[in-house]
Amino acid sequence: MKGSDNRLVDYSMRILSMLSRGATNVNQIIKQTSSDRTYVIEVIKNLQREKIIEESNYTTNRKHKQAKPKRLTYLGQELADLIKKVSEYNKSYSDLKRLRVETFNFRKNNSPKLLEGKLRSEGWSTQDIQFYNSYAEGIRLLEFECSLPLNDLLLFRSAGILHQFQTNNIVKKILNKIITDAISRHVDSVVYNLNNEGWLPIIGDNHVPLLMALPAKISDYHVYNNRFTRNQVKGIITALFSLLDPHKSDFRRNVDKLKSDIEDWEARVRDVKTEGEPKWSYLSSILENKKEALTFYNELMSRF
Repeated sequence: MKGSDNRLVDYSMRILSMLSRGATNVNQIIKQTSSDRTYVIEVIKNLQREKIIEESNYTTNRKHKQAKPKRLTYLGQELADLIKKVSEYNKSYSDLKRLRVETFNFRKNNSPKLLEGKLRSEGWSTQDIQFYNSYAEGIRLLEFECSLPLNDLLLFRSAGILHQFQTNNIVKKILNKIITDAISRHVDSVVYNLNNEGWLPIIGDNHVPLLMALPAKISDYHVYNNRFTRNQVKGIITALFSLLDPHKSDFRRNVDKLKSDIEDWEARVRDVKTEGEPKWSYLSSILENKKEALTFYNELMSRF
């Protein structure tokens, strides 16, 4: 993308994000976008000409044209919604990556004793320390399984917008930037996985079943019970589901399967209770995590 196109797309995305919070007049758009008044006005005209924004009929000052508020069209709302969801995903993904780098990369070049001391100084309980390697594996798995299908999700959403609106050059440039930025942001995670693990997760053509199963799959790694991992795990999955926009039926299938799994795990926990505390504690933790995953599914289902 040429420099002039980059600037146009950057300003357009800023204006769309601003107008997603409500209609705003030209002067306020300029004030919140750039001191280059002439260029911002030109961008606004382009967006209006391409039917991405429009002039609102309501104004308290009819004498001055620039006092008339601009608002998003339906096409503009679709673009602004995608920009917002990708931004939320990127933030959640960065939080998850930071957790992996700051907390779970520490074990590589340090002794178990030094690692235990570090974790205790940060408030980790004895049980959390025992499950440290499991947490690390779960966070690593979640990071890569969330990043690889993102590009296909964005392509699908972008193609839907282009098909629905038979749309224009500016929209294509905005969508191209969203997709290109996503690829650039996540390619380092793929390289990290190859360098450190020597493999890539196998992702099929249909991502929906794989992604819908993530909340339950990740529960095997105890991550819901740990206060240092819980929020980041829920944050990235919520952001990913927001982009996926799954049907209620997709949720129900996974909820029903998880309920059946919980019944099986309850039976396993009862059976091993006489075999000793370590094994019982480990299985009980997984059971509690699966129950947390079930609660999380229900939260997600009510949201989407």
